[in-house]
Amino acid sequence: MKKPKLPKSSREAFSILDKMLTKEDIHAILHEPNTIDLQFSLGLWIRNNWIHPHKEEIMKAFGLYKEEDGFPNTFLYLPDQLSDIIIKRYIRHLKRKRNIMNTLTPNL
Repeated sequence: MKKPKLPKSSREAFSILDKMLTKEDIHAILHEPNTIDLQFSLGLWIRNNWIHPHKEEIMKAFGLYKEEDGFPNTFLYLPDQLSDIIIKRYIRHLKRKRNIMNTLTPNL
């Protein structure tokens, strides 16, 4: 099985998810009122493929990584918390993208 690409930025992560997910998946994500319900599907994939093997890199990609007195803050975030942050930011990305598309193609 091909390893998923590790994103170097949130924009790259969203691009990967946009290509990976079906239109039905994206519709379900946009209409899910509670991101906790996405933790056993999209969240699980994010944790298993990005966070568990590359936590520090993913935190850097999303601007969450900091060092204080030479100690990284990676211990401050649990994998579930990180995947929830990524999902919430991805939903915002999808809504912005949808709004832009609606502006470009007004109802006739």
